[in-house]
Amino acid sequence: MKRFVFVLLASLLVGCFVPYAGSNYTKVDYSNKYVDKLEPGSTPVDAGYDYSVEKTADGKFVKKVYFPETRQLTQFITYTDKTLNVATGPTREWWDDGSLWFEGDLSNGKRIGEFTIWNDGNVSKGKYVNGSQEGLWLGLDSLGNKRSEMNFTNGKRNGSFKIWNEEGKLVRQGTYKDNELEKEEKFEDNSPVPLVFKEVDVQPYFSGCETQPKEEKKKCAETKMLQFIYSNIKYPPMARENGIQGTAYLTFVVEKDGSVTNIKTKRGIINEIQNECERVLRLMPKWEPGYQDGKPVRVIFNIPVKFKLE
Repeated sequence: MKRFVFVLLASLLVGCFVPYAGSNYTKVDYSNKYVDKLEPGSTPVDAGYDYSVEKTADGKFVKKVYFPETRQLTQFITYTDKTLNVATGPTREWWDDGSLWFEGDLSNGKRIGEFTIWNDGNVSKGKYVNGSQEGLWLGLDSLGNKRSEMNFTNGKRNGSFKIWNEEGKLVRQGTYKDNELEKEEKFEDNSPVPLVFKEVDVQPYFSGCETQPKEEKKKCAETKMLQFIYSNIKYPPMARENGIQGTAYLTFVVEKDGSVTNIKTKRGIINEIQNECERVLRLMPKWEPGYQDGKPVRVIFNIPVKFKLE
């Protein structure tokens, strides 16, 4: 059996992997580990170190994934049969702290229809078509006030967008074309300058691409990032021995001087994977900082790291 680690950047659709030699695996009986988590009317089907499978009262099958050390439910996925090959029906995911991440429906493994996504107290609502964001998506604050409008075509930002501040005043508008900012107009904004920016005029870049032309720098930086993580990360033995796989999600802040701070794990899968991801991120060199209005600013960065056994 091969063990791989894939690193997927938020803006990237390719990955890298790290192979590992095989190891002996002794199956442990976890059949009773999560029986207290059954839905009303469901019957247990299977269970492992970090998951359970149950047959629901209406004949469908649900796989639940947990952060095993705390037994916090992190994934709820509905399937048509016990092979778990076709994800169809309601799906929900949570972060390790128990806060809801998103909810909606899947059809043949792809997101479809209305979805709601939560992010640090804000909410995004819109539609998926065949697994891709489509049409108008609205961003709302914790009080339900509209903070943004963004249009999508086949999963890419396309068309007009608008952004309002906390006081409900329009502060930015413009257009995107194939995920690239095409035109932007900014208005006077008296809102306090955020301590950390989520979106900036110039995104931070992983080091090593300083001399690259602007149009090539993003791809170069993403490649350098993948190479760095590829050469440093290891598949934890505890995860390999228990057949654990999945995607860890972490955040960190790129400071004004390019240093990486505030490394946090939003989804760690298990403690050993969380610790390994944080260890590797602490090794990262300084980045090129992000800029807003021509000045370096602190920018939060998100990175998923996929661990897969094959």
